[in-house]
Amino acid sequence: ILAVWGVNVLRAALPEELPRISTVTLDIRVLGVAALASIVTGLLFGLAPALQLSRTGARSALRDGSRGVTVGGTRLRAGLVVSQIALAVVLTIGGGLFLSSFVRVANVDLGLDPRDVLTMRIWPRVDSSQPGARQQAVARSGVAIPEILDRISAIPGVVSAGFVAGDLPLTGYSAPAEVVVPERKQRFEGPNRVQVRFVTPGYARAVGTPLVRGRYIEAGDTRGSTPVVVLNEEAAARYVGDGEPLGATITIERGYAPQATVVGVVANVRLGGPESAVRPEAYLPAAQGMFLGGSLAVRTTGEPLALADAVRDAIRPSFPGIADPEAETMASLLSGIIAQRRFNMLIVGLFAAVALTIASAGLYGVMAYAVTQRTREIGVRLALGAPPGRLMRAVIGRGVAHTAAGVATGIAVAWPLAVSVEAFLFQVRPHDPVIYGAAAALLGICGIAAAIVPARRAARVHPVIAMRVE
Repeated sequence: ILAVWGVNVLRAALPEELPRISTVTLDIRVLGVAALASIVTGLLFGLAPALQLSRTGARSALRDGSRGVTVGGTRLRAGLVVSQIALAVVLTIGGGLFLSSFVRVANVDLGLDPRDVLTMRIWPRVDSSQPGARQQAVARSGVAIPEILDRISAIPGVVSAGFVAGDLPLTGYSAPAEVVVPERKQRFEGPNRVQVRFVTPGYARAVGTPLVRGRYIEAGDTRGSTPVVVLNEEAAARYVGDGEPLGATITIERGYAPQATVVGVVANVRLGGPESAVRPEAYLPAAQGMFLGGSLAVRTTGEPLALADAVRDAIRPSFPGIADPEAETMASLLSGIIAQRRFNMLIVGLFAAVALTIASAGLYGVMAYAVTQRTREIGVRLALGAPPGRLMRAVIGRGVAHTAAGVATGIAVAWPLAVSVEAFLFQVRPHDPVIYGAAAALLGICGIAAAIVPARRAARVHPVIAMRVE
């Protein structure tokens, strides 16, 4: 039952981008291997005590029983508990590193607001066998896109709508182009390139990119008006420097714009997702460029997918020949990007929780067994006047000693292993002292909690009953 439940949880946690998710299921072979492994493990660990008992004579057994427990058995049990605690520490530290990375990735400033944004990709078909077909399609797109946006903006529940030639943020990069700044005489350090993005008025508001200075691309920025450009902060700092970016002129080569005037600066957008580097970007008016297709971004007041059909209805009159575009929310795009980290965190955290439970149960079992074996000794000490609190502290102290040994061993093992997963971490050091300290504190609390019940039982032993049992 637990296995079936666990597989369902695992499938729900798997990123959709992973292949063959639907094939992850239990079958008779998996259950057979698991059952065989469980039986073999039980036999192996049950056989060792049985063999030891068969080799022990009655007189020796009675003598050892009167003393409580053998030194060898005590050390073996303590060693197993220390190993369990060490494994739990390693997995807890690993889970902490992945959790911290996931939290940092999820809270990266993307330069946009993915909430309540519907996205669709529009890409008209072009019959390459017909001469001039592509030029006609490009010209048609230049007329159709503003018409589509007007119809979408009239849909109830739409806050703003915009279009970008090519891919939206979080889905890819655009073609880079070289930048020339006539006023700047010294060469740039590194490549003088920007990500060029042709956008319509309302695009920045639709994706939620904040305006830093100046203005966005507006409806007045048409083909017949003065060429303008909006830079992101990275491009403004790199190509304009400490000077005033507004009013500066730059040339984006490859025929994009002849000496466009900078009219605005917007926040940096991480085009490839939270873990991607910030790149210089230049936003040009779509009306002053040429494009075939691109992506729509529609900001809504409610559930974005609820307006998907209405948006498709707004597209059909302008592009009757294309298939209905697929609708996806920008939040789901972001969720897909960080899905792998979420999955890694969940798996390591699950194993850490299981290991922590087993280690706590093991420590409790060892301490409870030790108290049971020393019942007569505890009764004698109580009869001779030993305070119950001292006996309780002694039992807890032994549990703390086991826990401390396990924590120290676990940290020693986790320290070199953490370096091997450094490539999978994000803005987290593999030897983060906070994570190591939190793991040690968590195991320490669990160790003390596991020892308290046997310690209280030892302090409540009645001397007469304890000696009578023996």
